[in-house]
Amino acid sequence: MHKLSYKDIFLLFIILLGSIFVTRCSSGITLEATIPPSTWNSYQNRWYGFEIEYPPDSSLVENIGGSNVVIYLNSGGEPFGASDRFIVVNSRHTVSGCRDPIEGSHSVVYLIGDQRFDQTEGKSGGSPLETRWISFTTGQDEICVTLTYASKGENSAAGSGSFVNLESAEYTSFEGVLRSFRWVEVE
Repeated sequence: MHKLSYKDIFLLFIILLGSIFVTRCSSGITLEATIPPSTWNSYQNRWYGFEIEYPPDSSLVENIGGSNVVIYLNSGGEPFGASDRFIVVNSRHTVSGCRDPIEGSHSVVYLIGDQRFDQTEGKSGGSPLETRWISFTTGQDEICVTLTYASKGENSAAGSGSFVNLESAEYTSFEGVLRSFRWVEVE
């Protein structure tokens, strides 16, 4: 019978740890990229080189330089509508890789088409002003883009295990925006 030395045990531990890490990093959820309805509006960010589609009953407000865009869902097309549900698109240049600017409770990898998104979610503030959010971050070259669905005062769907109600019409709209994301040439 062969006895394992400390060196052998240490090597087995490193191999096991490495296989767990590789399995965790390579596993993810795959979704199809989709083309939203033809009635949706198109937004192209010429500074950071991406395009998204968004629902026609929403309003989009962009800051100068395009680093932040807010889409107010179901606002009747009015800027700064009374909507408690909105999408924030944050874009930034980076040399250190993409990381969601909002730290969340956990992270899941999504593959939408050939694009990788890291998903985090969480909540901030207290009742009744609590805001729940779910973010998806992706990157190309030295550019990171985070799409966040935020909901003020929304309670989590019973048993969904998520901070936001994944069954709401607004979240479904956000999912359409997310699935429409694509990189384009910078002008």
